Amino acid sequence: MKYSFGAEPSADERFYAQALSILVGPTRRALVVMRLVNLAYWVAVLGALAWLFSQVIDRASPVEVHGATLLTPDIRPGQPLRVRYQFTRRRTCETDVSWSVFDGAQEVTRFGPVHSSAGGRPADEDVVHVWSTPVSAAPGQGRLRVIYAYQCPGNYLHAIYPVTLILPDILFAITDRPHE
Repeated sequence: MKYSFGAEPSADERFYAQALSILVGPTRRALVVMRLVNLAYWVAVLGALAWLFSQVIDRASPVEVHGATLLTPDIRPGQPLRVRYQFTRRRTCETDVSWSVFDGAQEVTRFGPVHSSAGGRPADEDVVHVWSTPVSAAPGQGRLRVIYAYQCPGNYLHAIYPVTLILPDILFAITDRPHE
């Protein structure tokens, strides 16, 4: 048998070469395509994980409260409680507000949640909120506790796990006598 390098392979040699390549593995072109598909898959998986991580760590409060001033320090049961808040809104988010009133006997009455849609631009604001108080409130030292739950657009986890801001309690007096 005579072997020559550079000569055209015969039909038998081509047949056996093709059978051997099928047994051994894919062609070089198929390997390149598989590597590219594998790379695209891992890039997509890592991109999805990065997006999920960015959703999870987005827990900063969209509002920074600078102060609260009680405008009605003495109220009768059932009268509204007025509080002026100074705050800076960093992002515009939908808000659910719940509040609790602790009366003179330390009985808790919960109100809300009250939903407000997102609106306005981020800015400094000075707003007076009027909070309901129970008609059955016992006279004495009362406390108002306000809880905000924010759902910011673009973060899909906020719908099931909203950013929560609990303001410091505000003390006020519940009187049994009419105001002078």
